[in-house]
Amino acid sequence: MVIKKIGLYNENSIPGSNHLLVIEIGSDELMCLSKNLSNLEVMAFELFTIEKNEKLDWNKILYNFKTTSEILKYKYDEVKCFINLDEVVLIPEELQGESAAEDYLNLIFGENNKQEIHFEKISFSNNFINAYRIPKLIVENVNSAFTNSTISHTYSHLLNDVMSRTDLPNLFIKVQFYTAHFLIAVWKDRKLQIIQSYKYFQPEDAIYYFLRIIQQFELDALQTELEISGLIEEESDIYIKLLKTFGKVTQQNILPNGVFDATLYKYPAYYFSPFYNLAL
Repeated sequence: MVIKKIGLYNENSIPGSNHLLVIEIGSDELMCLSKNLSNLEVMAFELFTIEKNEKLDWNKILYNFKTTSEILKYKYDEVKCFINLDEVVLIPEELQGESAAEDYLNLIFGENNKQEIHFEKISFSNNFINAYRIPKLIVENVNSAFTNSTISHTYSHLLNDVMSRTDLPNLFIKVQFYTAHFLIAVWKDRKLQIIQSYKYFQPEDAIYYFLRIIQQFELDALQTELEISGLIEEESDIYIKLLKTFGKVTQQNILPNGVFDATLYKYPAYYFSPFYNLAL
């Protein structure tokens, strides 16, 4: 049900005191990494894919994740868990509150009493909060395994990262690729227009969504900067077509750090950025 896709380890270091554990739980993959808070180096990294031969059973998935992972065998001083699921909505700040969040989420995704509602303020915006739902089984498993954990949403982290920049272009698109979906956020006149995840099965699916977003928000593609990171190769059809579509395409690269240092010969420098950034 859970298959390890990538495992990177520092054989000379055993996680322990003064180490941070970062976990990301998504619909397609699970990620965990260990970071030494003394020297800020990433000491271990694992990426798992979730097989979907049947209905998602989070108890089985997370049990398999915990028992298969080498990183999760140890105890950590600090644990951050990020949720990368798509039942999420941005709510105007004046309408914030649990009741408003529940109404919006129920309206968009339908009622679901097996999920918990969480919401968090975007630090670099006074205009909205991020409200999202998490399956209760995930919350119970995380709290049971890690008594010192905090839970947040990947969307919030991405928004805070981009909106804290002082040199944000007028037209800007941020995209993070994962196993079978990509997360995209769009700014026009430095104002957030949309943040959303899209599943794709072939390159044409992904390109269709990009073209639709350009049309929907009346963007001039040649004047738009596109920043790419995540699980996509430079030689892929998607990447090549994006280069032809947008006027400026950049990569959010990570500097050589810990176990990622030895991967630069095999993976592009932007490949692990969406995961590495969660530990910053």
